[in-house]
Amino acid sequence: TSVKLYGRVTEQAALLAEISNPTIERVYCMAVTDPQSGSNDGQPSSWSASIDKISSDGHKRLFIVSAGNVQMTDLQAKNYPDACLMKSVEDPAQAWNALTVGAYSTDMTIQPNIYTRGYSAVAQSGELSPYSSTSNTWKSQWPIKPEVVCAGGNVATDGANFIDGHDDLSMLTLHKDISRRLFDTIWATSAATAQCSSIASELWASYPNMTPETVRGLLVHSARWTDAMKNQFGYPDTKTQGRRKLLRTCGYGVPDLERAKDTFNNRVNMIIEGEIQPYEKTQSSNPKMKEMHLHSLPWPESVLQSLENTKVKVRITLSYFIEPGR
Repeated sequence: TSVKLYGRVTEQAALLAEISNPTIERVYCMAVTDPQSGSNDGQPSSWSASIDKISSDGHKRLFIVSAGNVQMTDLQAKNYPDACLMKSVEDPAQAWNALTVGAYSTDMTIQPNIYTRGYSAVAQSGELSPYSSTSNTWKSQWPIKPEVVCAGGNVATDGANFIDGHDDLSMLTLHKDISRRLFDTIWATSAATAQCSSIASELWASYPNMTPETVRGLLVHSARWTDAMKNQFGYPDTKTQGRRKLLRTCGYGVPDLERAKDTFNNRVNMIIEGEIQPYEKTQSSNPKMKEMHLHSLPWPESVLQSLENTKVKVRITLSYFIEPGR
């Protein structure tokens, strides 16, 4: 019952914002998850299904959802990074249509004082944040979650105890009551989700006619793994081992606004928006292939000839919204 209530509240919150100003597009930033309401194995829940429905029905919407956090008790029991590998992305972040955001670490330096003597950062700069949950334990039929990671801070440890929310290892933000205090700190996947939502908003403001699926697709398309992530999870470099673990822990990497937004002489973003029904199912048969689209790369022949035997890398990202099961 509570899960269905979460879904209704999420939908009502989205609709209230649209009623107040129905003429603008929005990025819905939701840094709220529940470790108890889902099955924690990637299967849909009433809450995740409601987000898939809100995203795809009628007026489409882009939801950016936090992956959920590893707790200090998890780190004490399993240590890092095993605690992250064993901690499932939380409900409703398994929603297929949502862009789910995990966290990675950028800061390692702790200013010495009497309270942190003997403490150091858990993760190295560029590695998966100790706060970040993953889909490492999910079966292959469930989606890659998180799809991207943004800076979410680090955790301090003396080898036995763990400190979360340490100022030196957290992200700077404005305080909720700036008349009393100007700045505050934020950490974990909530901080990462806020950053990703900001990137998505700037991207959409630059190209206001894009669909939500395209905004989501460009963010993922722009993402790259850090060298630290590849060293941490990317070996052996095979589809079923290192690359699978990278995807299931760090998604497709860290999104980059400039890479998503701009085209350069050595990098071209080609965006194609359309509709396709790739499969069909009749009463008398199993699902069959139905439609396919063919696209020509709009490069001048003279440019291609001038490249001769130059190696080029083509990166293709497909972004679409599913209709949830009824």
